Amino acid sequence: AIHIIAENDVETLEKFDSGIIKVIVNTSAYDKEKNIEKSALLRYICTNEATDDFTRQIDEIVKQARLNEKFKEDYMFQNLAEGDRRYEGRQEGIAIGIKQGEQRGIEQGSYQAKLETAKNMLLDNLPLETISRYTSLSIDELKKL
Repeated sequence: AIHIIAENDVETLEKFDSGIIKVIVNTSAYDKEKNIEKSALLRYICTNEATDDFTRQIDEIVKQARLNEKFKEDYMFQNLAEGDRRYEGRQEGIAIGIKQGEQRGIEQGSYQAKLETAKNMLLDNLPLETISRYTSLSIDELKKL
């Protein structure tokens, strides 16, 4: 069966820079397809076996394209460009993750410093309200120390 992802299906829609929409094709179901033309096309995609005039034409075009150096270069470039975009996306994701991790670490360190300061102030028997004002910790948090 052939499934075209609708443009408004944002979760599964994946577009190339050229605006081409990827199509998901279950080629292994070619023998279950009732439409003869669709079945022949699915069989060709799955097995490279041309069984009708249309798929034989496609097969001839594919063979000619494989011999065409410009096509090979464009195809390789497209695959490399897609790989580069994926790599850049991963690198960007890693950088975002590192930045978020650093921010969390800073926040946790700051919180730990406030707790240590509060503990020292408690040891000096300062009022909870004063400690809360200087550490920004709540009275409830201070009572748990």
